[in-house]
Amino acid sequence: AQTQSSATTGSELLNHYEEGTFTPGITDGSNAGATSFQVGRYTRIGNRCCCDFAITLNASTGKDGMTGSAAFLVSGMPFTSKANFGQAQGAVRNQGFTAADDKPFSGELSNGTTNARFHVFKGAQTQQLLLVSDATNGDFLACSVVYEVA
Repeated sequence: AQTQSSATTGSELLNHYEEGTFTPGITDGSNAGATSFQVGRYTRIGNRCCCDFAITLNASTGKDGMTGSAAFLVSGMPFTSKANFGQAQGAVRNQGFTAADDKPFSGELSNGTTNARFHVFKGAQTQQLLLVSDATNGDFLACSVVYEVA
C-alpha cells in the first residue's frame, strides 16, 4: 500500500524493494574455500529476502584449508538474517557431496548471519549437517531460500 489504512496492523507500507546480485563463497565458518563458479541473485521485499545462488567448488583447490569436521557453509548472502527466527528453509540441488547422494537435502540461513548451511537426512530420519568432509573439489550446489532480514 502507498498509504496506511485505518486497520490495526503492524505495518502495511512497502518500505523496501530491491533486486540485485551477490557473490556467494564457501567457508567452514573460519576458513574460506575456493570456487570456480559462483552466482547469486536476490529480491528483497520489505523484511523478506528471496535468494537464488549456485556455486561449484574449484576442481583442484576447492576445500583446501577448510576443516573437514566443520559445517559446509555458503557465505555472502546479501542481508543478515533475523536472529531467533528459526532458520528459513530452502530447496537445494546438488551434484557430488557424498553424504547427500540420493538423500533428501535442504538448505537454511543460520540465525543472525549471512551464511547458508545444509542438512542431509540419513537413515532412520536422522538429520545431519552437511560437513566440509562431505564435499569433493568440483562439486556443484544450487539453492533457493527465503528468509526474514534483521
